[in-house]
Amino acid sequence: MAHINFELKKQLITIKTKKMKNLKFKYVTAVLASLAFAETTHAQTWDWAKSFGGKEVDYVSGITNDAAGNIYMVGNFKGTASFGNKSLTSKGYYDIFLAKYNPEGQLIWIQQEGGSDLDEANGIVLDKKGNIYITGYFTSEADFGGVKMKSSGDRDFFLAKFDNNGKINWIQASEGVNSEYGKALALDNNGDILVTGIFSKEVKFRTNTLKSKGNTDVFVASYNADGALNWIKTLGGNGKDEATAITCDSKGNAIITGWFSGSAEFGEINLISSGDDDIFIAKINPSGRVEWVDQAGGSESVDRSYGVAADSQNNYYITGSIKGEAKFNDQIIKSVGTDDCFLAKYNDKGVLLWVKSSGGKGGEIGRAIALDKSGNIYVCGDYNSTFAANSNSSSYDDWDIFIIKYNDKGFALSANSAGGNGYDRPIAMSIDNNNNCYITGVYERDCFFGKQEIISQGDSDIFVAKTKSFEPLRNN
Repeated sequence: MAHINFELKKQLITIKTKKMKNLKFKYVTAVLASLAFAETTHAQTWDWAKSFGGKEVDYVSGITNDAAGNIYMVGNFKGTASFGNKSLTSKGYYDIFLAKYNPEGQLIWIQQEGGSDLDEANGIVLDKKGNIYITGYFTSEADFGGVKMKSSGDRDFFLAKFDNNGKINWIQASEGVNSEYGKALALDNNGDILVTGIFSKEVKFRTNTLKSKGNTDVFVASYNADGALNWIKTLGGNGKDEATAITCDSKGNAIITGWFSGSAEFGEINLISSGDDDIFIAKINPSGRVEWVDQAGGSESVDRSYGVAADSQNNYYITGSIKGEAKFNDQIIKSVGTDDCFLAKYNDKGVLLWVKSSGGKGGEIGRAIALDKSGNIYVCGDYNSTFAANSNSSSYDDWDIFIIKYNDKGFALSANSAGGNGYDRPIAMSIDNNNNCYITGVYERDCFFGKQEIISQGDSDIFVAKTKSFEPLRNN
């Protein structure tokens, strides 16, 4: 497992992992006491960790929970892959899996979707009735629970609804000459589905024809629970623009994040990136109008945002990575290494309330974000960092997993890590009603969650792990 030396304002946290290596979050102000966990086995523990997959590269893209704590996951697999007590064999290059597990990680059911070519799912949400929605794309011909689909271009966007037993209810798709991907989705309080993704060239959603202005543009669409399209909007400009995450606040506004390059239009608001890629966060009202958009980034860097969440007060949080110096409104943060993880908070008017960065000599990337019932913020990501016991630093080539828990002021309360001898990357995270944290992603070779070791069967397998609410830090 790698070592990490994270820079966080006003804190020092040290965590000893399974292999007795240290995670550090340093104070940058003077004369400050350290806070620490004991060994992982005596502080934050992992309830369990499971591994799924086969001999090929398998991937997971989304996770969510119902009120009973059951787990729903979606992703992609190639060849034959095991998902607990059942194995699936792909019909083509990659197929989609949709699975339900109980709170202990035991398989309840699993469904396979796809066809003879490349099919991919990129997000999952659950409504109040237990219906499941997923989005992604399909290529050539694909079968979704007996519903036959045929792409009109290279890759076509889809949005599909399933009941709680995994039976297909309906599926909607785009018609494009090139490629359209569904990237993420969310539900508002009325049960409408908000979905975002990217497209290139020309694409048709029902009677709405969209044309990209650059390499790829972003779309945001609203569908009702019956699959009818309420509205669709495009965002972007002359460069390569991408949306990565979406959430809804209590008023039905959609909050999306991602990045853009060059000049880009967000409704009536025009932005120009400072560097190669700049971060954006945008608020879109229930009618599809862009209320505001904010950007962040630096002049000589690639800055990315991967996760977004909204709290009960309609404040918004994003996480991702920065390179070098990045400007968030009037606040400037600088990476310590190649990439640093950031966490930023905005109010409902788009005003930046605070931004925090964490990082060491290597790379740290925030991949996903979730909130518990108390308003605490959880950020998970991967790191490949350095730890300096003295003036000499020691670097590591592998990537491991971290989770940091913050309060709503941006103060780090606790942290945890997992990993092994290969590349380990979290993809998605979910918090249930009892503040249990579920994290899923991919790993190579082996991966330790506390004392629990999982071993991959192929090039890259899927992990899912459960951990209880983090224990408070204590003084060294």
